[in-house]
Amino acid sequence: MLTLEGLVRRKEVIICIGSGGVGKTTTSAVLALRAAAMGKKAVVLTIDPAMRLADSLGLDGLTNQPKRVDPERLSELGVPVTGELSALMLNAGQTLEDIVRQHTTSEEHAQRIFNSAIYKQGIESIIGSPEYMAMEKLYELYESGKYDLVVLDTPPAKHALDFLTAPERMVNFLTDNKLLKVMIRPTIQKDTFGARLVRMGTAGFMKALNSAFSPEFMEAGAEFFTAMNGLYPGFKSRAERVYKLFREERLGFVLVTSPNRLTIDEAVYLHEKLIEFGMPFEGIVVNKVHLDHLKDEDGNLPAGHEKLAELVGKKIKPDELHAALASGLDAQSLWNAALPGLLRNFRNYQVLAEIDEKNLERLRYLLKGDQFMQRVPYLRDDIHDMSGLRQISGHLFDGNGSAPA
Repeated sequence: MLTLEGLVRRKEVIICIGSGGVGKTTTSAVLALRAAAMGKKAVVLTIDPAMRLADSLGLDGLTNQPKRVDPERLSELGVPVTGELSALMLNAGQTLEDIVRQHTTSEEHAQRIFNSAIYKQGIESIIGSPEYMAMEKLYELYESGKYDLVVLDTPPAKHALDFLTAPERMVNFLTDNKLLKVMIRPTIQKDTFGARLVRMGTAGFMKALNSAFSPEFMEAGAEFFTAMNGLYPGFKSRAERVYKLFREERLGFVLVTSPNRLTIDEAVYLHEKLIEFGMPFEGIVVNKVHLDHLKDEDGNLPAGHEKLAELVGKKIKPDELHAALASGLDAQSLWNAALPGLLRNFRNYQVLAEIDEKNLERLRYLLKGDQFMQRVPYLRDDIHDMSGLRQISGHLFDGNGSAPA
């Protein structure tokens, strides 16, 4: 079984996938930070429009291009790195423009596409979706050869499937789209036999299009697709290469979830899809876990905890609980008026811990695989700075909160 530490050491691409609000962005940053601490050149790509990643890394905002985190600042904050750490935030529109410019023959050619009414009014719905552009940006970073590890923070679960299927959908769109083939077919002289065949085969289809859309739309569409004609082989080739990359051993998927029943159900669904698509699923990170503070790592009660566990388990009145504990101890020095409330809160917390453990047992049973499961406890404060990332890293990599899956 590959551990999370081994995953960071061996993989070239790590994709964090899961529901919204379960800590994917933070987990992604911690994985990239760990790689940098190992001496690797790491970059983390987020699609989260919030500034949490930039704030936690001490950066003044993120753009569509990688921005390196100052290693001296990291060292001052207690995170010495021997490698490099960079971060960026996806800008889908800018990424699409960059790809268009990469495949066009000139800036004039690119501007013809950008100025098209079709491009301005709806190209995002075809090939400019955030899910597809995240895939493109990921591949761009990987292909640049500048980084030893690329970590991607993906969209929430409801869009995650779109992300996973984006390469295949793009290939299918460019291969099987009848409208696209008609719009970008090469110019054929009117008197050739081939031209007559084209007209015979597409006359009915074009008649239907003309009846459904205005002449202005058809003209704009023809102009746009003609301008895009030379770009489709490049798009298709990239999509095919990403499709292959998503199934190679150099890449690994990490499910990020919480012990909530709903997010676990979503994690199980995504796990099933990863297996169905033949993508390398490696393990799970479970954030916001209420830990059982009465038991040790082996699930046993340490000496001295038996009495407390017995009393916490009994739903007796606060005054009775206070008297039961204070009877064998120096009540004046150790126990005060706050004790009943503290124990009541602790008892409620233990109930949450028991629920979380049952949910995680269910998760382990449903996955039925050989993978790691790393737990991060429920923390009092949100993660918004380097201190918080260090704290999460300690739980993920330094033995705290680990459990076999």
